[in-house]
Amino acid sequence: VCPVHEIHAIPDDITLDDAVYMPCMETALALCMDAQGGLGEQVMVVGQGLVGLLTASVLKASTPMLDVSVADVN
Repeated sequence: VCPVHEIHAIPDDITLDDAVYMPCMETALALCMDAQGGLGEQVMVVGQGLVGLLTASVLKASTPMLDVSVADVN
């Protein structure tokens, strides 16, 4: 149960399958904005779960010449 002011309608042009990933994408975007990687820097994303892979994808797509590595501990 959550307060009514925290409920948002899903736009008609977004499928329910895509909408499920919105909270994880929001987390990935927030992490990327906090990281503030720049040209020629190296970034390591630890964890190849959904948030880790989305974060790495956003970093690679949004910051040219950023060296992005992804690792997982198992």
